[in-house]
Amino acid sequence: MSLLKYINKPYEDKFDLHDQINYCLGKTENAIYDYASFGVNHLNAETICNSMIHTKKLFNKEEGKQFYHFIISIHPKRKILLENKLTYASFILNDVGLKIEKIGFQCLGIIHVGFIENLFNKGIIDYEENVHIHFVVNSVSFIDGHKLVRIYTLLNSIIVFLKSDYPYLNWDSKIYVK
Repeated sequence: MSLLKYINKPYEDKFDLHDQINYCLGKTENAIYDYASFGVNHLNAETICNSMIHTKKLFNKEEGKQFYHFIISIHPKRKILLENKLTYASFILNDVGLKIEKIGFQCLGIIHVGFIENLFNKGIIDYEENVHIHFVVNSVSFIDGHKLVRIYTLLNSIIVFLKSDYPYLNWDSKIYVK
């Protein structure tokens, strides 16, 4: 089942945004397949961070939660070819990123590809691709400076969209909170 997971951490430290973007774009246990940014200068991790920080400074909203982080996972247990999972992930990355930008928030989306190890009888090892998309969303609107406070409303609207436009990926209606 494909799912959406919200990472419910305070992210109030000024360095949390830098750390998260560097983690998502840097070397992790997962290979980076692609990324896209919406409403920010996408030259590199530093310019993405600076674009989001500039928005906070412009509206004098530098305190409190710095960003929101959620992950969309493409059905890891379903036998779909890796190329197809990556194609779906690219479409979802752009569709969701544009929806977030349209409501006035900057975001970065990163497609990661990891592998889930499965052990079968007699020691045979099989791997399933774990294709997932990290979204890092600025907490301050670049349109009018208001803070994003109804994150669950946004996440529920994303699930409704995904179920409507990508029904064959078998979406779970529940938001997983970590």
